[in-house]
Amino acid sequence: DYIAVNKLDVISSKLFITELSKILSSYNCSLLGGETSELPDLIKENQFDVAGFAIGMVKKDNILSSSSVKQDDIIIGLCSSGPHSNGFSLIRKLYSHNLLDENDFNTALTPTTIYVKEILELCNKQLINSCANITGGGILQNLARIIPEGLSAVLYKDNIPIQPLFSKIQTIIGEEEAYNTFNMGVGMCLIAGEDKLEEIFKICAKYNPFVFGKVVKNEKSCSVWFG
Repeated sequence: DYIAVNKLDVISSKLFITELSKILSSYNCSLLGGETSELPDLIKENQFDVAGFAIGMVKKDNILSSSSVKQDDIIIGLCSSGPHSNGFSLIRKLYSHNLLDENDFNTALTPTTIYVKEILELCNKQLINSCANITGGGILQNLARIIPEGLSAVLYKDNIPIQPLFSKIQTIIGEEEAYNTFNMGVGMCLIAGEDKLEEIFKICAKYNPFVFGKVVKNEKSCSVWFG
C-alpha cells in the first residue's frame, strides 16, 4: 500500500522493494505497487514504515466455512515460528523493563510463518473442512470463529510443543493474558475428518503438526475451551 520515510533513500528503498517482490513471488503473489511518502515530521531518520495487504479470489463452492465442521472432527495445530505479528507492544514493554533479555527479544523477531502454499494444497485436495490463522486474540478467539453453533472445540494444551520464549512470558504475565495475546506456539489450526490426518501431516510436515483437539457437542456453553 505504501512506504513512508523521513527522506527518501533510493538505494535502501530499492533493496527493500526488490527483496519484498522476491518473497511475494515465492508465494505466487505479485507486487502491484503503492505510494511512497516522505514524512519527516512523523518518521525518524534511518527508519521507515510500510503497510500492505493481499487480495485473492476463491470460487463460492470452494469457500471454507464453519458449516462444513462436524462433530468428531479433529483439530490439528501447526507450529508457529514465534509470536508472529502479535503482542509486540507487550514484548517491547517487557524488554524495556528487563523482564526479557536480548536473546528473548531477537527470538521474538523471527519472521512470521506463512502457511499459504500448504493450505492451498489441502484445499485443492479437499482434505480440510476449515482453518483458522491464530493472530491477535490468541487461540480461543480465532478458533471460535469457525466453530458452528451447537458444537464446541475441546483443546489439549499439553500437546502444544514448548517454545521457551512463551514459557518465560507466561511466567511473567500469567497464563490467561499470555493465551489471550499470543499464539503460544500454534500459528494455524486445521479442522478435518480423522481419516484425513495422515495425508495432512505429510503435507504440513515442516510445521510439526500435532493433534490439538476435537470437535464435540456444545456441553460447556462456549465454543472453544481447554480440556
